[in-house]
Amino acid sequence: MAKIYTPLLIAALSLCIRLIALFFISPLDFRWESYHYWQIAFYTLNVGIHHGKMWDLGGMEYFWGPLPILTQSLLLWIFNTTSLLPFRILNSILGSITVYLSYKIGKRFFNRRVGILSALLLTFNPIMIFNNVVGMEETMGIFFVLLALNFYHKNDYIMGVFLGLSSLCRIEFWLLSLGIAFLIVLYERDASSFIISIVGWLTVMVPYFLHVREVTGSPFYAFYWNFIGNIAGIWTPWYVSPTFRILFGVILACSVIGLIILFRYREKLKKTYILYGVFLGFATYHGLVYVIGGTAPLFDRFFMLDVAVGSILLSSISQKTPWPRLSTAALFILTGFLLYSLTPYYTDLQSDIVGLYKVTDELGKRYDGGTVLSNMPMMTYRLVNLWGLSHNEILGTLYIPLNNITQALTWLDYYNASWLIVAEPKSQNMLSVFKQHFPLIWSKLFIKEFEFSGAAIYRINQSLTRELIYGGGKYE
Repeated sequence: MAKIYTPLLIAALSLCIRLIALFFISPLDFRWESYHYWQIAFYTLNVGIHHGKMWDLGGMEYFWGPLPILTQSLLLWIFNTTSLLPFRILNSILGSITVYLSYKIGKRFFNRRVGILSALLLTFNPIMIFNNVVGMEETMGIFFVLLALNFYHKNDYIMGVFLGLSSLCRIEFWLLSLGIAFLIVLYERDASSFIISIVGWLTVMVPYFLHVREVTGSPFYAFYWNFIGNIAGIWTPWYVSPTFRILFGVILACSVIGLIILFRYREKLKKTYILYGVFLGFATYHGLVYVIGGTAPLFDRFFMLDVAVGSILLSSISQKTPWPRLSTAALFILTGFLLYSLTPYYTDLQSDIVGLYKVTDELGKRYDGGTVLSNMPMMTYRLVNLWGLSHNEILGTLYIPLNNITQALTWLDYYNASWLIVAEPKSQNMLSVFKQHFPLIWSKLFIKEFEFSGAAIYRINQSLTRELIYGGGKYE
């Protein structure tokens, strides 16, 4: 009986830890991107669904995987709320189920002790805990990857379907999913399993491809912009430091060598090669991104799958050492040290959000109608969730025709723009355009009310806007 309930108790413990982290340690979502996902979910629910597509203030509705965003839209509708909390709770639950799946996979591919150890390691790993309680997509994607691995050689079609669902969460999981299918045909010479798993993957992905092609013109829009726009650094060059590039160069070399060795001993590792292949293959992907690209963002959440699969493999290796108990103790000590040292780091990440909330609250107190121009999703979230602004009362500046100043003024008047939040390049660019055209009076057109935490709030002089439109531009 204890054998049945032990993994369930571990999963329950992991859920308790994640809920404690969510409500008491990290009550504010510290991931900036979480608010952008929420923004797409909120505007898709209130605007996009009526047009048969996703929707965003900043034009990035199809940049990320759609499944977590659409799931959040559904939760906002079910609970009749504008809050991030339902989706954060769902991620906490999925993260805990992932802990249980790690037990199932560890037990299936190795033994029960490995399953228990890997589940415990994931339960207390701070990278998993704190990234499971934010409104991001990694938790859901990894949940589906582990579900897929759990169906490996049980049902290849279902495995492919779950890989497809994971691909709808994170774009790099497209490569991971195809890599897993190719591992099967390369290492096992099993074309039938390869074809069946690919058919399962396409069952999920083809409808997505067709829809994205209809609304963007390219079925691979997200893949292109994630790898060309983001990872290649065309949008924002992050410039990975030389030290990290060397580190990932070593990781790349070791991963490729590991895959070669794995192929050499594929018969001996026939039962477990898929786990080693997933870990080494994804590590190879990381190496290529940060060595060849060198301009991609480097965030801990990108390595959650490595942590999940690596914990299973590390648990197995620890049990094969001459001192399994000592190795197990060392793993727990290391995990405890990480939890102790990284918890303050994740807690401190909330400070930036707190600062932006404060400046947004000042705007909320003064808001007296009209449209707020906001390109900062966390500030949009605060205005909607706390101050009750509707989706019609907030716009982004993406579509303002800045190449024609008269049309730009007309745009401001048409949308009854009353406030401007300046906290990032797009809004700063908008303000600079008006400064160039109206150097003497721009400060009367955009009246700075206050500035705090890197954000400035301007009240837009609507009467002056109309005077400039209908007065023939006498102030130019």
